[in-house]
Amino acid sequence: MLLSCALPAAVLTVVLIALPADAQILQGEWVERSQAAIDEHRKTGLIVVVLGADDRPIRNAQVHIEQTRHDFVLGVAVNEDNPPLGQADELPLWRCFNAFALDGLTDWRIDPPMDEERLDRAAALWHDWMQPIEASYGPVLSADAARTPERVVALDTGPMRDAIRERIDRALRIDDAVDRFDLYADAAGHALLEDRLGTGVLNTLFDTADAHRPDAAICLRVRDGLDTNRSAELRRRMRALNIRQVRFDGVTIDQSFPATVNAPSLERILNDRIATLDVPITIANLNVAGTSGIAAAMNLEIVLRLLFATPNIRGVYFAGLYADDTTEPAGALLDDAGELSGCAQLVEGLFRELWWTDLTELSDDIGNTRADVFTGWYRITATLPDGRVLETEAYLPKSDEPRYIVLQAGPAG
Repeated sequence: MLLSCALPAAVLTVVLIALPADAQILQGEWVERSQAAIDEHRKTGLIVVVLGADDRPIRNAQVHIEQTRHDFVLGVAVNEDNPPLGQADELPLWRCFNAFALDGLTDWRIDPPMDEERLDRAAALWHDWMQPIEASYGPVLSADAARTPERVVALDTGPMRDAIRERIDRALRIDDAVDRFDLYADAAGHALLEDRLGTGVLNTLFDTADAHRPDAAICLRVRDGLDTNRSAELRRRMRALNIRQVRFDGVTIDQSFPATVNAPSLERILNDRIATLDVPITIANLNVAGTSGIAAAMNLEIVLRLLFATPNIRGVYFAGLYADDTTEPAGALLDDAGELSGCAQLVEGLFRELWWTDLTELSDDIGNTRADVFTGWYRITATLPDGRVLETEAYLPKSDEPRYIVLQAGPAG
């Protein structure tokens, strides 16, 4: 038995129902509305055209459209431990992940200096095993003096600038497998670098980092940017940075959710404050609480549904896998024995069943098969009436116009 929440307006009604393993927990009008937004923002049109060697359409070809990876970034913070045996895309839960973050290994370490070889080893290990679409370094510099080494805070202007440059240089020397850096971890009410070095220092920081790693995303990072007050502060901060012409490639938001997630409030924040920001948003160190495992899973579905339904949110990184990796043990993805928790089963059901495309259709009289598919990577095959098989791979991003994929047979042998 699983818990299900119907969400009429702002009221959560809890009922007990039996659900198949591949279904969501929540049900009701709110869920249908969020699913409609997900379909609008996360799907794109596809037309597969099957032709013969004579350019004539082939009718009744069996077309299989099989998603192999999501375009949406779904990652997890990792450490140096050996990953589980097997291929990532074959293991439940792991096959949902297409990215990893090194946050736990990249705290601001100037005394002693950062161990670049250690980070390289960790990045290479996880990159080889997961073959991700993105590897994230984590925060590089902090705006909060309380989160910065005292020796650095006490430095005079010149030495402080040199220490910051050294930190950036060390971070950017990490293995090329890492292609996302949260250069400046901002916090409301804190402006360490601007207060000491002037607002122009931010332009210099981002321009310098971009010059060193033009292929990487150089981003701003904030804490709790989806909270009611912090989301308003984030909008003000974004306007101020835009006025100062500080150029960054995206915003990363560290976010934890309490044992009671207010779905209507979070929906308003995302629609009114986050979706209107003209910048890609990534959620990092995601922690979702609950009074029990099933309550945490219910909260997690609320959060993931609303994030996935918000068009400029490009991805989510979980804070970790085990209870020791997260501030909210009930929301852990794996137990001590490595078995999937209720939260992990939810993630698996959402991202590999409900929000996943794997369908087979017959081509029509003009050789066409039409479908709305989740954006991402695909293997597309057509089995012809004579038994021959045509195959291709494709990346399908979001587009206002349907993508045409043409599969054409050669002369029959």
